[in-house]
Amino acid sequence: MSENRLTLDYCRSTIDNPFRLRLAGAIEAYLDGSIDNWELDDVAFEKNTEDLLCAEIRDQLWLTYDDIKRYRNVGEREFTVEVETMLRRWVVLLRMEIEWSTIVGPQSTSMWARFHARFIYPRTAPKCKFGSNPYWPLKDAAAWEPVLKEGQVV
Repeated sequence: MSENRLTLDYCRSTIDNPFRLRLAGAIEAYLDGSIDNWELDDVAFEKNTEDLLCAEIRDQLWLTYDDIKRYRNVGEREFTVEVETMLRRWVVLLRMEIEWSTIVGPQSTSMWARFHARFIYPRTAPKCKFGSNPYWPLKDAAAWEPVLKEGQVV
């Protein structure tokens, strides 16, 4: 197989709809207090997925809860309104049939960077990407308006 064919196969985007819907449902169930953090963690990490949107959201989600102690999203452990709103926006993305590249732009990284992202990065702890941007993975509230109204990322 030629190197170009290998690159094209690796760059092909995947949408894992069943896993997206399962993860979206688990996030909503956790936010509503129906399941605890361990059950959320079990769903989030039940499989490795080639769906980059799922993987990105799952990795960032993991940074929002404690997976050492078992608890529900209630009382002093309840997310702030801002965090809950952010997570519910992620659920909207998970329920859409949208590719990660539509959100972040076309892939412009080298073969080595893609290799690192696929084989090295999963073995390291995820880095927080939303930081002070509660609208991650989009830029701001204005970027979310067409997503929430029409289901389109522009």
